[in-house]
Amino acid sequence: MRVNVTLPRPRVRAGRASGLAPVPRRRAAGTCEDVPVVVWEYAADDAAQALQARPEFLAALRAASVPCAETAAELVFSELVSNVVKHAPGPIAVKFEVGSDQAFLRVFDRGPGFLLHLSVPTDLFAESGRGLFLANEFCSELKVETSSKAGTCVSAVFAL
Repeated sequence: MRVNVTLPRPRVRAGRASGLAPVPRRRAAGTCEDVPVVVWEYAADDAAQALQARPEFLAALRAASVPCAETAAELVFSELVSNVVKHAPGPIAVKFEVGSDQAFLRVFDRGPGFLLHLSVPTDLFAESGRGLFLANEFCSELKVETSSKAGTCVSAVFAL
């Protein structure tokens, strides 16, 4: 059964855009140019929003000409978002930003954080424990930053 869901129009908030609009950002060199920035914000348990965000992320990836396989990027996106749904329910923000030589996919949540272990799972048939390992294999770098005030940010870096 197919269900059509109408989502709210993208909104601009505090210099960040929800949707596929490029937002002017100042670069470290002091020049101002259009840098594609896409931000999705929704409750982690809102499956309709999550389903809408994934194809929009892939469209932003194509628009930015990031030289990685779309299926690999989709896997990274899905693993990072599904970890929030499973381990840190509540608000989620997903940000995709393109720099001069890298593209960044950042997933923010209000969870307590975790230590990143990127080893092959001992039980290859286990139902959990492979997601971040696989995500790390398909991006240039995967890192976790935790703040007691802001929550957790997991970043995937893609080389341009």
